[in-house]
Amino acid sequence: DFDALLSQGRSDGEKIYYSQTADIPYITETIKNLAATSNTGKVVIVAHSMGGLIAKKVIDKLVAQGDTDLVEQLILVASPQLGSPKAILGLLHGEEVTGLKRLVINKEEQRTLVESMPTAYTLLPSKKYFERVLDPVVKFSTSTTDSLLAPFVSSYGASIDSITELNDFLLGKEGGRTKPSPEDTFTPNILNEYLVQKKIMTQAELDEWQVPPSIQISQIAGWGLDTIRTLNYREEEIKGCGGWTLTLKCWTKKIFWHEPDFTIDGDETVVEPSATALSEADKFYVNLPDYNNELFSLRINRDHSDIFEVDSVRELIKQLVKNEVVQSNLPTHITATKPSSYLDESKKLRIRALSPVAVNIYDSVGNHTGLALYPNATSSVMVVDEEIPNSYYLEIGEGKYLGVGSQDTYRIEFIGQDLGSVTLAIDEVTGGNVTDSRVFKNIPIIKGTKGVLTAKTLQDMSNLSLDIENDGVIDFSIAPQSVSSPLTSVELLRRIVLALKLPKGIEQGVISKIDAVLDALNRGNTKTAVNQINALTNYIEAQAGKQIPLEESGKLLNTIEKIKRNLLSL
Repeated sequence: DFDALLSQGRSDGEKIYYSQTADIPYITETIKNLAATSNTGKVVIVAHSMGGLIAKKVIDKLVAQGDTDLVEQLILVASPQLGSPKAILGLLHGEEVTGLKRLVINKEEQRTLVESMPTAYTLLPSKKYFERVLDPVVKFSTSTTDSLLAPFVSSYGASIDSITELNDFLLGKEGGRTKPSPEDTFTPNILNEYLVQKKIMTQAELDEWQVPPSIQISQIAGWGLDTIRTLNYREEEIKGCGGWTLTLKCWTKKIFWHEPDFTIDGDETVVEPSATALSEADKFYVNLPDYNNELFSLRINRDHSDIFEVDSVRELIKQLVKNEVVQSNLPTHITATKPSSYLDESKKLRIRALSPVAVNIYDSVGNHTGLALYPNATSSVMVVDEEIPNSYYLEIGEGKYLGVGSQDTYRIEFIGQDLGSVTLAIDEVTGGNVTDSRVFKNIPIIKGTKGVLTAKTLQDMSNLSLDIENDGVIDFSIAPQSVSSPLTSVELLRRIVLALKLPKGIEQGVISKIDAVLDALNRGNTKTAVNQINALTNYIEAQAGKQIPLEESGKLLNTIEKIKRNLLSL
């Protein structure tokens, strides 16, 4: 009773789904027919991604039937033998569902879909995953102010690092958490208990799977691409006016906030220890960054979903099938030992932007990474461009996450999508570790605000040029900060308020209170600045729904609250 998902190895990463329990008997019969026409009387099974898990179950069926001698080799390519932390994102938040490469699809629809898919549950980290991988799959903020996370910390500690804790978390066993409404993709979902129990049994069989002595097995793992290894939860407090409540004009509420941690020890979807889980089988590693960089902008990025499009992988499979592999002369980009790290000249930049902005990166020849610049206006599905070598674009929670190598000087650009504030952070990664960071924190923006900077490494990164109204005039040039600058944020807030074109009397009232905050900050009087921010907040709340529209009031209050929190943290 194992629902099968068969990969076709297409260059666009498409998948075909099957859910009939008769699939495996059908596959075994097909193997018998193929073996009958084979010159050797045997077949070689080449399985990609989840196809590797299916192949193991197929071989179990053949063993039970006494037909093991029909299979000569099993070649596992990028197979999540122990699961993948990325599956947690899909099931709990409807994000980054494996197989939907270069598409951004409505999170509500994705979560509803995968919640009822047994195959999605099987892709979750298994018990043996926690024995092989030291990193926890989930971390929780232990800040005393994060009361929303208190039940998690009480039940699981600061992290989830065992299969028992993961299963309990998936089912909401810590108590107090109810199944979220479909539109609430911030709150982690509570999964189907029957399907969780099914995956426990299926994974137990797969974890203990033994290589039949008569079958030669090889494992091919992709390496070197940013791959999600941990999901971090913290609490975020947001303000608003109107909307979900009929009793309060303006309100404050707490929500779950989740962000990813990455490792380079994977192929963008599967971490390497999961792809090479069989200790007794041969292992081969595909250096995907080297392959993607080889022809610079003339080559399409390859990762987990289209790893078969790497010609070196196809050549290795051909050699394996013919038993012609020579360890000292493997195809280009293939090694028999795992690469240790990137060379110093192969640094990476990881960019994360917290909404509400669209983020784009361009290289020196015009290649683009980000959401497609000319989307289909009639479709809810957004297409992603990843034209820059070794680049990627992800949307997780309220954040946009992008990555590029250090082969070129890049233009990083954001466009405001709404009134609010954006934090733009750029990490420099060497050898898989973050070695330096720059941050532009809590930058107030309006719809259309344009921010631009250039960088190859953080040492030569430019200031952020900010064009508030996108009229071609640079209003601010902001240096990256190691800590937040409330003064800069308040100065930007003042300019944003002027751009909103509020009624004249209200505009003057808001500006006068912002000027009082600026005066206190310039005098170094933090306590007075906080009091003036409180007065500004009270004034906007009093005008909400009157002189200032409710929705706009809420967004202003949320922006001001972030500035206040930063000020209090200094």
